[in-house]
Amino acid sequence: MKSEGPIARKDLIQELRKIESLNESYFKVAGITFKMLPTSLKVKGQSVTYTRYQLRGSAQGDAIAKSLTETSVPVILDPLYLYNYKYFGHYMNDTIFVGPHVFRLNLMGVTSTLQHEQLHSVEHEKVRLGKMSLGRIELMNSEGRRSVNYGNYFRVDEIETHLNDYHLLTEPGIVAQRDLDLITQGLTSTALDSIKKHREVVVKDKVQNLKRFSAESQEMLAKIKTRIMHGAIPYSSKYDPSTGSIRVIFTTEYKSYEFMSFDLRGLIVPADLNDWVKVREIILNTINWSEERISAANINNINL
Repeated sequence: MKSEGPIARKDLIQELRKIESLNESYFKVAGITFKMLPTSLKVKGQSVTYTRYQLRGSAQGDAIAKSLTETSVPVILDPLYLYNYKYFGHYMNDTIFVGPHVFRLNLMGVTSTLQHEQLHSVEHEKVRLGKMSLGRIELMNSEGRRSVNYGNYFRVDEIETHLNDYHLLTEPGIVAQRDLDLITQGLTSTALDSIKKHREVVVKDKVQNLKRFSAESQEMLAKIKTRIMHGAIPYSSKYDPSTGSIRVIFTTEYKSYEFMSFDLRGLIVPADLNDWVKVREIILNTINWSEERISAANINNINL
C-alpha cells in the first residue's frame, strides 16, 4: 500500500483479500462475532472493494474480544482506517469506527480509544435525551472542518473524554494489572520499559490538551455570556431533521476559533429558534452548567 509506484489493481485486490482472510481467521480464534460490510474505496485513482467489519465481543474471548463488550454502540473495524482517516478512531452516527492498530495500542495501555469513543456516545445520548452535557457545545473554524490536533474543531466533551483517558492511563491499579497481563503474555521487560516511555508521552499530550481545552472553553463561554447579558447578539441557526440537531451558532471574536455552536435539541423545538428571549434563557443555562462542570473537573490540579 505504501509502494512508490502505482500498484496494479489485481495485486491490490489480492493484498486486500489476504488482509480479510487474516482478520476473519483471527476473529474466529479470538471469540469475536463479525458482520461483513463491503465498502468501496478509491486508492491511487483505482476503485476497489474491501471489507469493513461490525464486531461484537465476548467475555469468554481474548483480551480484545473482552474489550469490545465494554461498548454499548456498534464498533466498525476498518482495515484501511489509517488510509481513510488521520486519527485513532471516531464516533459518528451512533457508531464507533476504528482501525486494527487501536486494539493493540489499547492492550498496551498507550491509548484508550474504545473507551474514549464510547464516552462520546454517552454524551451524545445525553444531548439527544434533553440532558445537560458538554457535548452540546462545539468550537470551530471554517464551518467546522476537523483536524487531527483539534486546531480547527473540537466538541467540548473532549474535556470529559480526555479526563477519562488520563485516569485510565495513569490509575495505578489499572496500570499494574495491564502490565502484569502483558508480561504474562510473554512481553519482555525491555519492551515493557519502551511502552512505558511512550505512555508518558501520550499522558503528557492528554494533560496539555485538557488544560488547553479547559482554558479556551472557559474563556469563550465567558465572553459569549457577557455579550448575551449586554443584549441581543447576532446568531445563526440550523435545524437538521435527519438528526434532530437544533443549533444556535455565534461568532466568537476569539483568536483560536471563529464559531461557538450550541446544540439545543431536547431543550427547545425548531420553532423556538426565532424567539430570542427563549433562546437566550436556554443558552445562558447551558453556559452556566458548562462552566460549573469544567470548573468541577479541577483540571488545573492535574500534574504530569
